[in-house]
Amino acid sequence: SDGDIAQFRKDNATVGSIGYNIGALTLDGGASRSGLYFGAGTILPRYNGGLVNGVNADLGSTGQQFQDLYLSGSAIVGGLTVSNASGGNVATFTNVSSADLSINLTGGVSLITPSTGVLAFGTSNTERMRIDSSGNVGIGLSGKSSSTTLKVENASGYAPTLVLNQSGIGAASIAVPASENALQFNYFDGSSLTEAMRIDGSGNVGIGESSPDQ
Repeated sequence: SDGDIAQFRKDNATVGSIGYNIGALTLDGGASRSGLYFGAGTILPRYNGGLVNGVNADLGSTGQQFQDLYLSGSAIVGGLTVSNASGGNVATFTNVSSADLSINLTGGVSLITPSTGVLAFGTSNTERMRIDSSGNVGIGLSGKSSSTTLKVENASGYAPTLVLNQSGIGAASIAVPASENALQFNYFDGSSLTEAMRIDGSGNVGIGESSPDQ
């Protein structure tokens, strides 16, 4: 049955105990103290003689800290705060074999640095944007290098567009029309972007003319 196996007492007061609860060994520190539950393949926190879920069960404190924590699996955290009293790197992530990622906070600047030299961002498990080791930014350039500062690329049949918007006043855009070899300049007419000028693939310039011939 559940209960204490051994109690530890000092000055006629119980200061801790070893017990048995729900089929497992327990170690408790006494009234209003933390303890541990040694289950099958798991160690759970206890407080005041019972199992708890995230209440009064801290591991370490601000003044008394553990140094390193090694895990071979996942860490599932409800809320995460990472700090480094001396500044510099506050976190480093690694896959051991090929890449590291460091997060550095110095002088009010947040710096995320990958050891591969490429910082990529994605959605739906697919790369959408990257910053290469030279600082070039590519959007829609998965796995490619570019000497441009900023490149926007869409799939065939869609118009890569750079939109410049001033909230409440107006907008304009620079685009490559879908399936065309031309550069298009547009303005906002109050309801949509309208072409104002274009340069075609032959270098002809048209103002108010979508098919310039000179």
